[in-house]
Amino acid sequence: MDHEPVPDVARVRLALEAGGFVDLSRVPALRLTEPLRITRPTVIIGGDLTAPEGAAALEVTSSQVQIVGARIRGSATRGSTRDPGQILVHAHGCRESSVVGCTVDHVLYAGVMCLPCCQVLVADNEISDIPLTPGTVDGYGIAFSDAGNTEAARSRNCRAVRNTIRIVDREGIDTHGGLAIRITDNVIVGCARGIAVVSGNQTRRMSPQQCLVARNRIGAAGARTAPLEAVAFRGIEGTRPPGPSGTTWSTAIAGRTRSGRPPGHGPGAPSRVSAAWGSAGAEGRSSSADGP
Repeated sequence: MDHEPVPDVARVRLALEAGGFVDLSRVPALRLTEPLRITRPTVIIGGDLTAPEGAAALEVTSSQVQIVGARIRGSATRGSTRDPGQILVHAHGCRESSVVGCTVDHVLYAGVMCLPCCQVLVADNEISDIPLTPGTVDGYGIAFSDAGNTEAARSRNCRAVRNTIRIVDREGIDTHGGLAIRITDNVIVGCARGIAVVSGNQTRRMSPQQCLVARNRIGAAGARTAPLEAVAFRGIEGTRPPGPSGTTWSTAIAGRTRSGRPPGHGPGAPSRVSAAWGSAGAEGRSSSADGP
């Protein structure tokens, strides 16, 4: 099928430069050779976009932007390896933003990555099929992470609510050193680790603080990789503050034991407990803890 010629892409770019209401619902599918840049308050309705190789489809640097009903495809196919440059929607300066009601399928690193963000809501999304590929050791359904080893560089006051996350070969929902991250009422199935509230690897020095994990349902069925913890809540030696803090309760865990092993793979009966304690798609960035 032929894709829309360059002049139509050029008209879309001109519309986005002007900002305001941009209706792409009747525009034929567009294969982009460079990102569409949104630098003014804009509402995009509809659209069928294929991102350029190794780059974003939409690059957002303005406040007051809404993207509703768009279909965005990347260049990955079955068997592809991760291209760090391809972030389908790349929003800079994320503060008081929302990712709501999206469907994300077969991405090679994260469904929604907040790096770092402040007061971001990620709710009512369906995220599935995030495989590990050669050279990649991590993958996330939703992550609230950091951009450096400082207090200012951590994600804070963010929420993951009522999301359904399936078949992620590493972690369903994650925060590395987050502050006041709330993870509630999510369904997480077939992920190696359900929820991780952690400091991260040895390069990170901040412990997660004041985090809440509540009323989530976590199951191991369908996992493609060896099961880890249902919920991991931990820091590492030498982090600041000295250890993680927060609360977890009313989390239903099916098909795992406290060690994270499924029934029949180690001692102990299947457990429905508040947490299984361990010891260890879109991206938003802000230039500081509060965003620009």
